[in-house]
Amino acid sequence: MIGGGFAGRVLRVDLTRGETRSEPLDSALAVKFVGGLGLTAKLAVDATEPGTDALSPDTPIALGAGPLVGTNLPSASRVFAVTKLPTTGLMGWCGGGGASFGYLLKNAGYDHVVIRGRADHPVRLSIAEKEGLNIQRSAAPAPSRSTAMSCKSASRGPKNWTSSVPAASKAAAPNATQ
Repeated sequence: MIGGGFAGRVLRVDLTRGETRSEPLDSALAVKFVGGLGLTAKLAVDATEPGTDALSPDTPIALGAGPLVGTNLPSASRVFAVTKLPTTGLMGWCGGGGASFGYLLKNAGYDHVVIRGRADHPVRLSIAEKEGLNIQRSAAPAPSRSTAMSCKSASRGPKNWTSSVPAASKAAAPNATQ
């Protein structure tokens, strides 16, 4: 851990190859961009090649939890996602709150996840504290669930300090450009 609320690692995921790699978080970048949205945006911009189409498998999406995630401070549970937007071609972001994803990501030893590529069918990225990294591929596409069903399932709480990220695939986005 590099201190100051950082877990100290970035997880890089390539869905096309089905590979993951862990790398240390650059402490100078963490300080300069203050973590959270700033650092997540920097990682996304640095990983995006100029001129890459927003819907290309080469366009990454970066997820990040700031240094205050896991504390009792109000609004400190924010997790941000940054990627290139297809409507404008510019980088865009969204933030989400909640007590579990960012906290579990930190407990698994990561501040950020940068995902690129496209799996040939839906996959689930499982980041577990003890089991390590795992890209789980399904033999068949996952059944659709309503928002209410997903929320009910999520409200049951975390099990074994596992944080999961549903990842896009060609099967999940059949109309996306190649």
